[in-house]
Amino acid sequence: MFLLCAVKVPEAVSDMLTSEFHHPETVQRLNAVLKFHTLWRFRYQKSFSARAVSRSHQRAEHILKNLQQEEEKKRLGREASLITAIPITQEACYEPTCTPNSEPEEEVEEVTNLASRRLSVSPSCTSSTSHRNYSFRRGSVWSVRSAVSAEDEEHTTEHTPNHHVPQPPQAVFPACICAAVLPIVHLMEDGEVREDGVAVSAVAQQVLWNCLIEDPSTVLRHFLEKLTISNRQVGLIMYFVRTPCEWGMDAISATLTFLWEVVGYVEGLFFKDLKQTMKKEQCEVKLLVTASMPGTKTLVVHGQNECDIPTQLPVHEDTQFEALLKECLEFFNIPESQSTHYFLMDKRWNLIHYNKTYVRDIYPFRRSVSPQLNLVHMHPEKGQELIQKQVFTRKLEEVGRVLFLISLTQKIPTAHKQSHVSMLQEDLLRLPSFPRSAIDAEFSLFSDPQGIRKEGFPLLGIFSWPTGKELFGLDTLQKSLWIQLLEEMFLGMPSEFPWGDEIMLFLNVFNGALILHPEDSALLRQYAATVINSAVHFNHLFSLSGYQWILPTMLQ
Repeated sequence: MFLLCAVKVPEAVSDMLTSEFHHPETVQRLNAVLKFHTLWRFRYQKSFSARAVSRSHQRAEHILKNLQQEEEKKRLGREASLITAIPITQEACYEPTCTPNSEPEEEVEEVTNLASRRLSVSPSCTSSTSHRNYSFRRGSVWSVRSAVSAEDEEHTTEHTPNHHVPQPPQAVFPACICAAVLPIVHLMEDGEVREDGVAVSAVAQQVLWNCLIEDPSTVLRHFLEKLTISNRQVGLIMYFVRTPCEWGMDAISATLTFLWEVVGYVEGLFFKDLKQTMKKEQCEVKLLVTASMPGTKTLVVHGQNECDIPTQLPVHEDTQFEALLKECLEFFNIPESQSTHYFLMDKRWNLIHYNKTYVRDIYPFRRSVSPQLNLVHMHPEKGQELIQKQVFTRKLEEVGRVLFLISLTQKIPTAHKQSHVSMLQEDLLRLPSFPRSAIDAEFSLFSDPQGIRKEGFPLLGIFSWPTGKELFGLDTLQKSLWIQLLEEMFLGMPSEFPWGDEIMLFLNVFNGALILHPEDSALLRQYAATVINSAVHFNHLFSLSGYQWILPTMLQ
């Protein structure tokens, strides 16, 4: 009854379970775990597994059942009849059976003789005729037995009711009860003990362990339904893009690091459709690494005091935040000796900007809207640590976007792969920041500032801010993933592709990664394998002039 109520009124059942698991009394919490285990043990209810059978399906089953009954009647009739008027061919051999007495066989012979005398209309037979009839009857008896055994074997194979095999009942365990797994996980840390010495944590651990052993997919269904639906993850990214907050960038990067594992198993997801949808929703930049959006044309920077008049600065395609910071210091009359204590921060997101970052990579163009920045005074070491955190988050976002595109390329159907990689190549060639964004490295941030206590970075599973060593490792991973993405693109293209000088843009990613991280053995092996695979695939191109683009870098 409780399972049925969980289907009909899930909200009430969920509230009831939550109140039981968070009850102040120890006995009540322990009994709640045991009640959950009872529901788990009785999740297979045959009465609940009702099938929606249509009238046509019932009629078809009824006709098939009648046909089987007719076939069964015919088979029984053939077994009961004795064939006595056909020539008999004795088998060469047969397997004899051990019979304790011959009385049943003699009775069969007497019955057969009586039947033959009743059917016969000729005068009384001589001894030879009776002997002939007897041999016929003996042959008939043996033939009938062999025929019956053969028919039994034939019908045994033919009339196996495969479609009447009873199906096991399905598990009835609604989602609202599956959601109770999370409170049980929290109860595994409950150290309170009942009067008889049984701990809540021990019972919760044992119950959860038994459930995981029996049916892990049902236990984890609540979590998998929340995590493995790509629409919800994309919607979460869209929400944080449109609703900025201080930790919104961390949430976006954390979602992207998981989204790529799901997108490969979504059927009917193509790069072209996804690109159009994301562009319409204005979140293409956060999800696709090939997004080509024009940069903003102006920026508004506010001073430290509210009474200061803000300044509006023009932005070009190659403008960096370092140039904007110099202009702001001049505008607000700040001496150059104190320039290391001032930083630019986004007013909407409250995020600090790295001086070497290009403005167009951060702020896309929006009609009649200019991004708002604040000029903030801060200790240099504290500012460098905040910049490390911000660069780590943005680089983690790019890693998620590259993994997203790699997974989409690997799982796409073969019939659509060539068009997919062709569109990917065209988008990368149109991208103004390519290949710069693939080989950028923030070497000035790979050293750690001293004297600053690190706080926390919980959304990414890191409970201290990223150090320079972690940032260096993430940069190496980014270069390696870019090499893997371009290798997938190369191998998906036809070997006779008419390459021009644009191939140098893609090979520069390989060469740049090797120059930036030559001491990394894993990246070196991946670089060598990718170059060999590309040279074999485009053998005609590399036999003419391809090796002159990669050999100088390898020899250096």
